[in-house]
Amino acid sequence: MKHISAPPSLSGAPLAELKRWLSIGTAHEDELLTELIAGALALCERFTGTVPFKCEVRETMLSAAVSHRLSATPCISLIDATAIDGLDARLLTADDYSLTFEADGCATFTLAGEIPEARLELRYYAGAASEWEDLDEGLRHGVIRHAAHSFRERERGEPGQLPAAIAALWRPWRKLRL
Repeated sequence: MKHISAPPSLSGAPLAELKRWLSIGTAHEDELLTELIAGALALCERFTGTVPFKCEVRETMLSAAVSHRLSATPCISLIDATAIDGLDARLLTADDYSLTFEADGCATFTLAGEIPEARLELRYYAGAASEWEDLDEGLRHGVIRHAAHSFRERERGEPGQLPAAIAALWRPWRKLRL
């Protein structure tokens, strides 16, 4: 199970770009706008299969399988790996596992051997860009446009379809799965 444990800060450049897009000059709506950017980033990840902006991911899995393909891509680096059995937990050392990176940004975590603990918890960084300005222009523009669209449509109260213009911006990044 994957969980974003430390989301990226969106109050700087992302918020400023959205406010420019919407021609908002005050801080009155900043909290709402930041939430809309976070929602747009989450939608972008679901649509493309790529974590757009660097964040910390926490993933829990059963330790019965020796190899585990990490859910969030592109994987940047592993922070730590913990073996968990009930309330007991121990940090694994580099001798206990290996991490293999693939050209498409996927990573595979492999245990060196069986371990007695039932679960594993991995913390790692994933994301296509570390800084907002380094994010691919199509992904970034799609995130801003979706947040702006959500801001303008907030009174309707009903989620609509992903606008075609935004889907077109994100489509080159979309990973198809069989």
